[in-house]
Amino acid sequence: MPSRDAVYNWRDSQPGFREAFQRAQEKRADSLVDEIPDIADNEPDPQRARNKMDARKWFAGVVKPREYGPRLDLQVTEKADIAGALDEARRRVLPRRDLAQQLVAQVIDGQTVYAPAATDSVSAAPSIFD
Repeated sequence: MPSRDAVYNWRDSQPGFREAFQRAQEKRADSLVDEIPDIADNEPDPQRARNKMDARKWFAGVVKPREYGPRLDLQVTEKADIAGALDEARRRVLPRRDLAQQLVAQVIDGQTVYAPAATDSVSAAPSIFD
Protein backbone atom coordinates (compact mmCIF):
# COMPACT_ATOMS: atom_id res chain seq x y z
CA MET A 1 0.00 0.00 0.00
CA PRO A 2 1.43 3.43 -0.93
CA SER A 3 2.11 5.99 1.77
CA ARG A 4 -0.26 8.86 2.45
CA ASP A 5 2.30 11.34 1.11
CA ALA A 6 2.62 9.38 -2.13
CA VAL A 7 -1.15 9.40 -2.62
CA TYR A 8 -1.34 13.16 -1.97
CA ASN A 9 1.54 13.76 -4.38
CA TRP A 10 -0.27 11.74 -7.07
CA ARG A 11 -3.46 13.69 -6.35
CA ASP A 12 -1.63 17.00 -6.77
CA SER A 13 0.33 16.04 -9.89
CA GLN A 14 -1.98 13.80 -11.93
CA PRO A 15 -5.34 15.22 -13.06
CA GLY A 16 -6.92 11.80 -13.71
CA PHE A 17 -5.95 10.60 -10.26
CA ARG A 18 -7.24 13.86 -8.77
CA GLU A 19 -10.77 13.20 -10.11
CA ALA A 20 -10.68 9.58 -8.94
CA PHE A 21 -9.50 10.70 -5.50
CA GLN A 22 -12.34 13.26 -5.30
CA ARG A 23 -14.93 10.62 -6.25
CA ALA A 24 -13.50 8.28 -3.60
CA GLN A 25 -13.72 11.01 -0.97
CA GLU A 26 -17.35 11.69 -1.93
CA LYS A 27 -18.20 7.98 -1.61
CA ARG A 28 -16.41 7.94 1.74
CA ALA A 29 -18.51 10.91 2.90
CA ASP A 30 -21.70 9.08 1.89
CA SER A 31 -20.53 5.99 3.74
CA LEU A 32 -19.74 7.97 6.89
CA VAL A 33 -23.15 9.64 6.81
CA ASP A 34 -24.77 6.21 6.51
CA GLU A 35 -23.04 5.21 9.79
CA ILE A 36 -24.63 8.04 11.80
CA PRO A 37 -27.96 6.30 12.61
CA ASP A 38 -26.12 3.16 13.78
CA ILE A 39 -23.91 5.25 16.05
CA ALA A 40 -26.94 7.03 17.49
CA ASP A 41 -28.71 3.73 18.14
CA ASN A 42 -25.82 1.62 19.43
CA GLU A 43 -23.25 3.83 21.18
CA PRO A 44 -23.83 3.62 24.94
CA ASP A 45 -21.95 6.82 25.80
CA PRO A 46 -24.00 9.84 24.57
CA GLN A 47 -21.01 12.22 24.44
CA ARG A 48 -18.93 9.77 22.47
CA ALA A 49 -21.86 9.18 20.11
CA ARG A 50 -22.29 12.93 19.61
CA ASN A 51 -18.57 13.37 18.90
CA LYS A 52 -18.51 10.54 16.37
CA MET A 53 -21.64 11.79 14.60
CA ASP A 54 -20.41 15.40 14.53
CA ALA A 55 -17.06 14.33 13.06
CA ARG A 56 -18.82 12.42 10.30
CA LYS A 57 -21.20 15.29 9.59
CA TRP A 58 -18.30 17.75 9.46
CA PHE A 59 -16.29 15.62 7.05
CA ALA A 60 -19.31 15.04 4.81
CA GLY A 61 -20.11 18.79 4.84
CA VAL A 62 -16.57 19.63 3.75
CA VAL A 63 -16.35 17.01 1.00
CA LYS A 64 -19.94 17.35 -0.30
CA PRO A 65 -21.17 20.77 0.84
CA ARG A 66 -24.20 20.82 -1.48
CA GLU A 67 -25.59 17.67 0.09
CA TYR A 68 -24.30 17.75 3.66
CA GLY A 69 -23.22 21.34 4.25
CA PRO A 70 -25.15 23.88 6.29
CA ARG A 71 -28.35 25.17 4.77
CA LEU A 72 -28.47 28.92 4.33
CA ASP A 73 -31.84 30.61 4.55
CA LEU A 74 -31.79 33.40 1.99
CA GLN A 75 -35.43 34.36 2.35
CA VAL A 76 -35.89 38.06 3.10
CA THR A 77 -38.76 38.52 5.51
CA GLU A 78 -38.36 42.17 6.47
CA LYS A 79 -39.48 45.07 4.34
CA ALA A 80 -37.60 48.33 4.42
CA ASP A 81 -39.59 51.56 4.35
CA ILE A 82 -37.37 54.25 2.92
CA ALA A 83 -40.12 56.86 2.59
CA GLY A 84 -39.31 58.27 6.02
CA ALA A 85 -35.62 58.50 5.21
CA LEU A 86 -36.37 60.24 1.91
CA ASP A 87 -38.68 62.75 3.63
CA GLU A 88 -35.99 63.50 6.20
CA ALA A 89 -33.40 63.98 3.44
CA ARG A 90 -35.75 66.38 1.64
CA ARG A 91 -36.29 68.35 4.85
CA ARG A 92 -32.54 68.75 5.22
CA VAL A 93 -31.69 69.51 1.59
CA LEU A 94 -34.54 71.67 0.29
CA PRO A 95 -34.06 74.63 2.67
CA ARG A 96 -30.39 74.76 1.73
CA ARG A 97 -31.28 74.62 -1.95
CA ASP A 98 -33.74 77.47 -1.51
CA LEU A 99 -31.11 79.49 0.34
CA ALA A 100 -28.63 78.85 -2.47
CA GLN A 101 -31.17 80.10 -5.01
CA GLN A 102 -31.55 83.32 -3.02
CA LEU A 103 -27.82 83.88 -3.12
CA VAL A 104 -27.86 84.36 -6.87
CA ALA A 105 -24.71 86.42 -7.12
CA GLN A 106 -21.61 86.97 -5.11
CA VAL A 107 -18.59 89.15 -5.60
CA ILE A 108 -15.26 87.43 -6.12
CA ASP A 109 -12.16 89.58 -6.56
CA GLY A 110 -14.25 92.60 -7.46
CA GLN A 111 -16.30 90.81 -10.14
CA THR A 112 -19.91 89.75 -9.81
CA VAL A 113 -20.33 86.03 -10.41
CA TYR A 114 -23.82 84.66 -10.98
CA ALA A 115 -24.80 81.20 -9.92
CA PRO A 116 -25.53 78.94 -12.88
CA ALA A 117 -29.09 77.85 -13.52
CA ALA A 118 -30.16 74.40 -12.38
CA THR A 119 -29.26 71.66 -14.82
CA ASP A 120 -31.54 68.94 -13.47
CA SER A 121 -35.29 68.75 -13.02
CA VAL A 122 -35.14 68.18 -9.26
CA SER A 123 -33.20 71.34 -8.53
CA ALA A 124 -35.30 73.34 -10.96
CA ALA A 125 -38.55 72.09 -9.42
CA PRO A 126 -40.55 74.55 -7.33
CA SER A 127 -40.04 74.35 -3.60
CA ILE A 128 -42.49 72.22 -1.63
CA PHE A 129 -42.44 74.90 1.08
CA ASP A 130 -44.14 77.53 -1.11
